[in-house]
Parts: sequence; structure tokens; C-alpha cells
Amino acid sequence: MRRLAPAALLGVLYVSGCNGPPGGTPPHWGPEDVPVRVTEDGFVYVPARIGEGPALELFFDSGAPESVIDARAVAACPSAGPEGHTHVLGRTIGVRPVRVPVLRIGGVEVRDLRVWAADLAREVDLLPAGVSGILGGELLLRFILALNFPGRRLMILEPSRFRPRAGVPSTPLTLRRRLPFVTGWINRREVELLVDTGANQSLAVTSETALRIGIPIPSGGEAVPIRGIQGTAAAIWSRADEFRVGTLTSRAAPVLIVPAESHGPGIDGVLGATSFLRLTVIFDVPGGRLFLLPEGQ
Repeated sequence: MRRLAPAALLGVLYVSGCNGPPGGTPPHWGPEDVPVRVTEDGFVYVPARIGEGPALELFFDSGAPESVIDARAVAACPSAGPEGHTHVLGRTIGVRPVRVPVLRIGGVEVRDLRVWAADLAREVDLLPAGVSGILGGELLLRFILALNFPGRRLMILEPSRFRPRAGVPSTPLTLRRRLPFVTGWINRREVELLVDTGANQSLAVTSETALRIGIPIPSGGEAVPIRGIQGTAAAIWSRADEFRVGTLTSRAAPVLIVPAESHGPGIDGVLGATSFLRLTVIFDVPGGRLFLLPEGQ
């Protein structure tokens, strides 16, 4: 089939309400709008600025219920509540909520965004050197995010103006505890999977889920360190006879078996970052849809 660029799939070419160039012209949207850095693990790093501040790089994590930005970058932003704690990338850290008047991502202005400020310099190994925070939470809830992984491009769209082309396949996306989930089928058994671009794995299920759906758990297999919602854990490779989510299917699919506690209660498994390396992924949380579009489709 003919390959479609992201702009051909979407009926929107700009975010309304953003300040454009002099004269009020809205910023142009196209498939080359915001270049992002994508690692071989599928991790996505987004260029951004807080207002007119210096250039930052932020880690996009769909499995983060809140955006967290280094306190130095948002020091001038107004407070939005009392200090507390939040759980990010398997770690509990101290934070304070702030309101970011303008977050600039490429030529896009995201206004009045609630984020958590944290002293990330104290959180050793939480993020790579030079990365100033995590994008997730409210940004994912308020906007359509379209990530072209092979093309290393990001589009941010207003939900009211998101009009995908007729016939473009999607799968239902539900929100639980501010986290995005899809229903998949492994060995023809239904599983609820967290869609987590912050997980360094492709497909993982808990040991309890593996027993329920008939995935063998090898004994004495080599342990693989992974980063789960509740922290770092040791996983073991196995295989599923068949895996399907949306229009994507795989036979003899590699699966990581992880301890149940690594992903938290009520999570059968995770669809992680390396699943998306050859896809354009569109998160439409407001509309309850996830688009997983392979190269060449």
C-alpha cells in the first residue's frame, strides 16, 4: 500500500489558540514540524523551551501520569499547590506543582500546562545527562500526539480539529489512573496493556498473566533487567504463539515475563517503546483512540 505521511492522515495543520507570526498567521503544521530524537530502544526526546528560556530536551513518557520538569527550568513559574511526591520511572520523588504559562515545542505553544517541578540533579540515573524532564500527564490528556518513529517527527494537535482520514484503523484507548491502556490478545486471550513509551521493552506481561494465558515461564533462564512502573525488575524471555493489538499481529512473538509487582496492580502487561520503532503512533486520549500505523501503510 502507498505510504502516507502523518499530515495525510490528519485533517489538522495547526493548533488553534497559539500565537503565530506577526499579523496573526497561525503556525504551519506539516510532517516535518517538530524533529525529535529517537534512540534504538524507541525512547523519544523532545526539544522544548519554557517561555523564552533556554533550549531543553524532555523525555516523552506515555506511562507517566504527570509531566515532571527540573525545578531550575521552571523556577519562575507560579505555584499550583502544596509540595508532595509522585512516582516516575520506577522511583518516588519529591515535587511541587507549578503552572507553566507557555511550553514551546518547536513552533508550537502549549499554554497553561500543569507540571511537577523536581530537583532532578539529585535523582541520579533517573534521566540521561542533559535531559531536563519528562513529558506526559496533562499534555497527553489535552492534546493529540502523533509520533512518527521512523521519521523522528512529532505533531501536537488540538482535539477539536483532529479529523483522521476515513478508513484509517484505530483501536480503543482507555484511561485508568491517568494512564493509557489498550486491549490486546495474546494466545487468543484478552489482556489489558499499558501503552508506555517510557518502558525499555517491546511486549511484557506479568507472571500471573503468563500463567493465565498459557505462556510458558522458563526455569533457570537468564534474567533481563527492565524498568517497570514500580522500579527496576528482573524479567525472563519467553514466547507467545500469537499476539494482536489493533491491526498489528505477530506469531511466535517474544514476550518478557516480569514479576507482578513491577507493573503495579491491575496491569496485565505493557506495550513498550521498542514496539513502535517502525510505526507512526497517534495518541488520541480525548477521543479514546490509538492509531498504530506501520511503515508502508
